[in-house]
Amino acid sequence: MPQKHRRLTYRMTYIAMCVALLTVCSWITVPFAINFTLQVFAVFLIALLSDWKSSLCSILLYLALGICGIPVFSGFMAGPSVLVHITGGYLIGFLISAPIISKLCERYHQNKKILVLLMLSALILCYALGTLWYMMIYTDCALWGGISVCVLPFLLPDLLKILLVLLVADRIRPHLMRLYP
Repeated sequence: MPQKHRRLTYRMTYIAMCVALLTVCSWITVPFAINFTLQVFAVFLIALLSDWKSSLCSILLYLALGICGIPVFSGFMAGPSVLVHITGGYLIGFLISAPIISKLCERYHQNKKILVLLMLSALILCYALGTLWYMMIYTDCALWGGISVCVLPFLLPDLLKILLVLLVADRIRPHLMRLYP
């Protein structure tokens, strides 16, 4: 197999694995004070380990599969209605934040403080889009009401997911570089 075809095959397989990871993590619900999924974990892990094109393709393919009716979203939901549901803003936030993290991570992947700041910034972007989306759907919801429903309950779990992403990415990156040059 020529080198060009081999690289394309690796990239397509890698993107498919990222979509599978994101799907499985979307289905996993962790019971806590509030129930949460590992979707943010998967998005940030994909962003840290991928180039910006692969992370963008992974999130786009995930969204496309869900819109087409394959139940890849949280709670085994599917269909275009999910994007106009109360969590649609977060899905758009993932689509925007993942390639940005990937692009900046190419330069700063050795600096843990910058990586944490990148992921915190991306999380704030997702929270902002998700909260605004929620407030658009529930028009009688004020800003503080949106924040208290869409941000505060998920803040501690999402911060823990960021720390977990850093630990897992450090373990996976050396092996991934050997398989996906």
